[in-house]
Amino acid sequence: MSYHNTTYHHQRQLHESFPHLHPTPPSLPSLKRSHYGILLSGNDGEPALLPAFANAFTRERNLRSWRLCGAVPLTRSALQHSSVWHEVSIGSSTTPDTICVASNASDFDWVRASLLDLEEQNKAACDQLAKFGLNGERLRIKAPRAPARLCNKISSDATEADQILALSNTGFNLSSIFHIVGSTSVSSDEIFLSIEYKAAKERWEQEKKRHKELVKRKETEIAAKEILGQLNEASYKVNDLRTLLKWKLG
Repeated sequence: MSYHNTTYHHQRQLHESFPHLHPTPPSLPSLKRSHYGILLSGNDGEPALLPAFANAFTRERNLRSWRLCGAVPLTRSALQHSSVWHEVSIGSSTTPDTICVASNASDFDWVRASLLDLEEQNKAACDQLAKFGLNGERLRIKAPRAPARLCNKISSDATEADQILALSNTGFNLSSIFHIVGSTSVSSDEIFLSIEYKAAKERWEQEKKRHKELVKRKETEIAAKEILGQLNEASYKVNDLRTLLKWKLG
């Protein structure tokens, strides 16, 4: 609340409480349309404002942004930048003679294939240096491997159920989601369904563990009651006593 507004309300309260001591305060100045130009642009008259969205996303601005950082999947130039860290998924084949047949072009990871090919060339060169008596191990490098928890990347034509299952097996941050679905899009419904599926799976695991413990306790109880019903105390063995103790102590 502004200073004038506070003062005005204070003067109004004083006038209502002690009208003979405090006169009626003057009304606050009203804001007119002619004031908008001064407040928004510093000029008299009505301001001429362009639509914010149309001004921010013009054709020239969009093309300039795409040239700088790319637009996935239109140009994908952002993925080809030198600062992008490329990794090889764990479990990838390192055999140079392996033939990979992909039913969909998006299923084949060209970056992974290129990194593995460079790694194989480096290995052959280092082995050749070792044959000449040189220390080729100093030059041996391996392609960077992606963490195991981020290696469940699905294809672009995966079903909604596959996407929900894959998302539920990883973290719900932007990097993990992008690594799972790639350049395809996921809706908020799929995110919420994957979160609910993960929570339901955790509850099911807890109930399964609890059921297993209850079954084990019931088996111990049945065995203990059989011991009490068939044997006398003098004939109890060590295993019988352990079963009775386990049943009583839970």
